[in-house]
Amino acid sequence: MKKYWRIIAVILIISGIIMVGTGYHGLTQIPIKNSEHQINSGEYESDDFNFSSNYELMMITNSSTYGLVKESMAKYISPGNISKYAVKPVSSSDGTLVYKNLTGNYVFIAFNSQKPLMDYEFAKITEFNDVKYSGYLAALGALFTGSGIILLFIYIVYPKLKNNNKKI
Repeated sequence: MKKYWRIIAVILIISGIIMVGTGYHGLTQIPIKNSEHQINSGEYESDDFNFSSNYELMMITNSSTYGLVKESMAKYISPGNISKYAVKPVSSSDGTLVYKNLTGNYVFIAFNSQKPLMDYEFAKITEFNDVKYSGYLAALGALFTGSGIILLFIYIVYPKLKNNNKKI
């Protein structure tokens, strides 16, 4: 019976490693870009994002005053009024902002005393979904690999350790 558990453990480890590799490859398919241009002292602007109904923007920033605004309104934006004109992100977490379901041209503006972080991914929503599923695949692969290693430890190493302790 122990032999079957060893085979299952090896299968879990191998399939887990394959899943992690495949998931990692999928996670690297959408490149992270960075482009900010200093407009005025302390004011930075991204490249133009031309949204259609099936595009999504994921912006990572460390600035405390920022917003995604219509390109036509960019010249009127100041730190005091950016909250009036900025589009609310669909989700935000730890400086990562997600914008989707927009149409038209937008720019991301950040106000900061130093050059802010403005990394982004701008792609079709289906491409983001592929990346998300790749993340799930990599996580599941890590779980399989970890489970396989634990099984191998239980059925190969642990009995040997137990027998060595009885001899002492």
